[in-house]
Amino acid sequence: MTSQKKTLVAVGDVLEVEIEKVAHGGHFIARHNGAVIFVRHAIPGETCRIEITSTGSTTNRADVIEVIQASPDRVAAPCTFSHRLGCGGCDFQHISIARQRLLKADVITEQFARIAKVELSVQVEEVGDALRWRTRAIATTNNKGQLGFYGARSHGVIPIDDCLTTVEEMQISQLTTKIWKGDVRVEIAVANTGERNIALAPTRGTEKSRLTEGAQVLHEDIAGRSLEVSQESFWQSHKDAPAVLTGAVLEFANIQEGDHVLDLYGGVGLFTAALISHVGSTGSVELYEGSKSATSDARRNFAHDENVKVITGDVA
Repeated sequence: MTSQKKTLVAVGDVLEVEIEKVAHGGHFIARHNGAVIFVRHAIPGETCRIEITSTGSTTNRADVIEVIQASPDRVAAPCTFSHRLGCGGCDFQHISIARQRLLKADVITEQFARIAKVELSVQVEEVGDALRWRTRAIATTNNKGQLGFYGARSHGVIPIDDCLTTVEEMQISQLTTKIWKGDVRVEIAVANTGERNIALAPTRGTEKSRLTEGAQVLHEDIAGRSLEVSQESFWQSHKDAPAVLTGAVLEFANIQEGDHVLDLYGGVGLFTAALISHVGSTGSVELYEGSKSATSDARRNFAHDENVKVITGDVA
């Protein structure tokens, strides 16, 4: 019993630890008297003073309150809300961009090795700018109607005056000056055509989002087509992701004219839009997707393509 007590940590404990490796979810591993601790706002190799924020039978969590020996990769976070008492959305802003990519590669490598038992050499490629890339965001209002984001592992809303990861066309800085209805979820989407819509839903309960600004359907230009994306349908949140991912799929799949291709979890048809020009008139694409909203969009998007079949159903 005594040895078990020595391994325990309690909420509020302040400890000096060495930061080991990165973990999934934006945390970093540290240890204290046998206890494994998942630490936010650290970097591997650093010596930090941390405060325990939660404990459990298998998981202890903490945040850095002082950096005693800093990593050369530590930088000043560009966002003033990226700190332990701020927004919970950006885990790596205190780390140089080059090191961020290496850490993400480490996470993917470790996950494949541990879960799939597959050894991979992973390289995270540079795609676009480090800021102003997000085209979809879900903000929340507090009981005073102030717009913000949840704190880390919390339902407490941190009011903001901007979000540097969102594209300028989202106009977050203007939206934060408005007093909203209290305790609502604010879903904001911007298309690469410049269109924007906003939908609201209560933070509690199962009520669906209600459109309050813009059109129900946005239009995304990709692969020489204009794709319709309804407010309820999924679309990649990174502004450069549609083109980058489409290019990667085409390179990997090496689609030839006459091929018959399955686009699984196909959404509104991002990949199908590129695939149909490669399979030609003698090939075909079958798009499978579970979301009725997305397949409804896809059917409109490919209504004039006889070699595309859209199927709503469980891919598994």
